[in-house]
Amino acid sequence: MIIRKDFSNSGEKSAVCLTIGFFDGVHRGHKKIIKDVVEGARLNNLQSCIVSFHCHPNEFFSGRPMKFLTSWEEKEEIFQSLGVDLIQVFTFNSRFASLSPEQFLQKLSEIFYIHEILVGEGFNFGRRKEGNISFLYKKQSKFGYRLRVIPYVKFKREKVSSSLLRRWLEEGKIQKVARGLGHYPTLMGKVTCGRGKGREIGYPTANIESHPEKLLPPGGVYVGYVELGGKNHKALINIGARPTFGDLTCGVEVHIINFNNQLYEKMLKVYLVEKIRDIVFFPSPAHLSQQLERDKEKAEQILNSSGLLEKAIYQ
Repeated sequence: MIIRKDFSNSGEKSAVCLTIGFFDGVHRGHKKIIKDVVEGARLNNLQSCIVSFHCHPNEFFSGRPMKFLTSWEEKEEIFQSLGVDLIQVFTFNSRFASLSPEQFLQKLSEIFYIHEILVGEGFNFGRRKEGNISFLYKKQSKFGYRLRVIPYVKFKREKVSSSLLRRWLEEGKIQKVARGLGHYPTLMGKVTCGRGKGREIGYPTANIESHPEKLLPPGGVYVGYVELGGKNHKALINIGARPTFGDLTCGVEVHIINFNNQLYEKMLKVYLVEKIRDIVFFPSPAHLSQQLERDKEKAEQILNSSGLLEKAIYQ
């Protein structure tokens, strides 16, 4: 998979089938569009292309930082797993935001031979969101592409959207988020040095430095698994404070069940499956250890009964 930035065009123009969007979460609706782009490109001997942005337009216009379902690194990984050939990334700045829809299409046509554009229902783009489905239809002959509009994907009559899934994640509705995404919500980060308190009570943990723009679910203890060495390992994930040890800062730490190898400085990818309890203060580390034993048993029951570890990550 090739990643290109802004309007630089090094070498020959690519003939592409493309889609456009920020794709936070790369949810089931996004996946439907991207899979159709990949399939259409292969059938017509083209390159499949995603046109995206490093900064969310709402973040740029509001001037306020946003939290997202996926970091850019996670999105790249999902795009690659879906078979995308090329990602064209633009810096969303004032100059880019001032482009009219026609100017944007013109710029794209200077770096690509666009054979087909696929977008979802309700798609809009360009200055003041002046570009829409009707506009794209009207410009087909001028720019030489064919437009395909992909219907909304719905979950229990609700349109699957990044904003809806962000809301569900903030409410701790992990199973709903997973069904909307088509994969379990993830955390990715480097393992940093902790205080070793977990190891002292028989439950060593890996402290993960989560991406600053990553949207986290509410504090609590979660069941999930960790991708490590090509295998999925069952895990308990603590998100939030560690009040038993007097640490009230928000952090992410992972206990990989039946695993004792050194993980410091490694990048871990963690999948959240279900929240099992809130974070509580225990009168002693021994009391916490007893609770963690119960948590581990519950984690084993949840993951074994549903066969989650055997399922594909991306659907």
